[in-house]
Amino acid sequence: MTPNDITRLKEEIQLSTVIDLRNPRGQEKQREIDLQAKIGATYYNVSFRDGRTLSWEKELELYQVFSNMGEVYLYRIRQKEYGRRIVKALEIIADPGNHPLVFHCSVGKGPFGSPDRGTPGHSGHRG
Repeated sequence: MTPNDITRLKEEIQLSTVIDLRNPRGQEKQREIDLQAKIGATYYNVSFRDGRTLSWEKELELYQVFSNMGEVYLYRIRQKEYGRRIVKALEIIADPGNHPLVFHCSVGKGPFGSPDRGTPGHSGHRG
């Protein structure tokens, strides 16, 4: 991110909050948190994936069983921890003090962060 990008986010857009829906990733994640602190944004990591209970391999198997992403999300929402994460994200979004806000997600990326246009339900937006 260039100094001009940082200035624009801080002064013009006045970004208040970043909600990161991706899994935590050590050093790379810390750089993002530091950058968001530099622009004055509050950082929340509310990962919608939990590698402890649903591995990439298991998730890929589920994609083969379900005919659309709606079925995948219906499956996930039945898991209590997933439901808690959705509620947490909605609470952050509902608070006007957190606006304007932006999301990070991994839609369109494969398990190792590479572009994957074959991801079921890919909407074409950048994750």
